[in-house]
Amino acid sequence: MSIIRNLFGMFSRSKRKRKTRTQKSGAAQFVPAGEAQASVVAKVVIANLLGSGGVDGADRVAAMLGSEQRLEVLRRTEALKQPSGSNLLERLTGAAEKGRQWLVEEKADILVWGEMEDLGTIQRFRFLPREAPPSGQVIGFALGDSLDLPADSASFYDNLIAAGIYGALAPVHRGMREPLLEGLKGRLDPIQGWADKLPDEVPHDHRGAVLITLGNAMAAAALIGGGKKMLGRAALAFRNAGSLINQNDDPLAWAMTQNHLGAVLETQGKKSKDPDPLIEAAARYRGVADALGRVDYPMDWGMAHVRLGAVLYRLANVDLKNITPHLKEAGSAFEEALTVYSKETMPGRWAEVMNQYGVCLMALGDQLAGTVILEQAITAFKKTLEVRKREHVPLMWAQTANNLGAASFSLAKRDAARKELLLRAAAGCFEGAVEVFRKTRGYAKRAEVIANNLSRVERLLETKKAS
Repeated sequence: MSIIRNLFGMFSRSKRKRKTRTQKSGAAQFVPAGEAQASVVAKVVIANLLGSGGVDGADRVAAMLGSEQRLEVLRRTEALKQPSGSNLLERLTGAAEKGRQWLVEEKADILVWGEMEDLGTIQRFRFLPREAPPSGQVIGFALGDSLDLPADSASFYDNLIAAGIYGALAPVHRGMREPLLEGLKGRLDPIQGWADKLPDEVPHDHRGAVLITLGNAMAAAALIGGGKKMLGRAALAFRNAGSLINQNDDPLAWAMTQNHLGAVLETQGKKSKDPDPLIEAAARYRGVADALGRVDYPMDWGMAHVRLGAVLYRLANVDLKNITPHLKEAGSAFEEALTVYSKETMPGRWAEVMNQYGVCLMALGDQLAGTVILEQAITAFKKTLEVRKREHVPLMWAQTANNLGAASFSLAKRDAARKELLLRAAAGCFEGAVEVFRKTRGYAKRAEVIANNLSRVERLLETKKAS
């Protein structure tokens, strides 16, 4: 078992002294909590929970994870605070940007953070992976997801907390998925039955959050090889969570369960090529948008349209008789979302939606004659790259650069006057994307595909030069 240490001394030191030291600014105050083993697949940072009792809560989670041979645990002796903002989503987005800076500094994979609520009687855990899910990935913990647990619950929820960490990491972690799945299933197996019926020990007020975390972990396990049955268990957990929450009393919590259930349905449709789960997922997202409304919950209303646009885009790839109508509705959904997300106040989210909008326009442009829609797709990707800078978010930059290259390549086939210019632009985008993906663990296949596209463009340029 790992020995958990503190840069400023052992955990037995006084709380007052430890608190003073963690308030220091400047260099990162990370603390190794165990030496890396050969089987380590991820590095986890445990930050102090904000509020009274938050240090002890973080210490206990770090100690619990000390026996996880697949995880290397670090303790950050300060809390991640939410910056000021007009709504929760803006505050969480700002906190996520800061938290991911911490993870990049330490070359870590996931941050566990949160706060104490109700005078220290409730521990609220949040799970933040270093990489955001790739474009099109719907399963995973949302920024608004939290696991609220009684602070005096001791070890009763240990498997759930660990499963939540593995589950938040699994959809975005590249490579070594077999040991990651083993660790996740090892924590899920003792609590699988909770999806059917939660233990009586779980207080009513915490049941929804527990089921959502369980559902997310099960869905993540299914995503990395856990099988269709695990995906079905995730859907059950989300359906049961939804039944515990009254839409009128707590519309945001109800919407969260619908969004997660929609994600599972979307994944089921993708795997089975069956349009029915996708159609139900689209209905769930429309229901969320209708229930929340643009005026009362603009950010969440916008996210519902993002999810609707994404599932309709996927439906267009399954329901081939209705490709164009699905893509047009998807484009409209993304446009609605972009009316509430601002580049100035929420640059990361805005760029994500703009990139998805560009992908949708590119697909629609391939279906329709002319060049107008493809031009719009190129504009959307260029706008996205104003935020997704290579030096700051190389993987996201590479994803959008590849999309821009593909759109430029498509337009080059239709615009003879600018063919060479567009092909050169496509080549530059593909070349940069290949460089990034080749340096990123788990992206070798994607790099190979883009490299093949780059070769096609280069051959066309050589042919044009020869003529």
